Amino acid sequence: GGGASNGAGSGAGPKIEEVD
Repeated sequence: GGGASNGAGSGAGPKIEEVD
């Protein structure tokens, strides 16, 4: 996903910080 979005990279998802 995105750096500050959920696993699917959706802005509507839970804002979990994942490493880029």
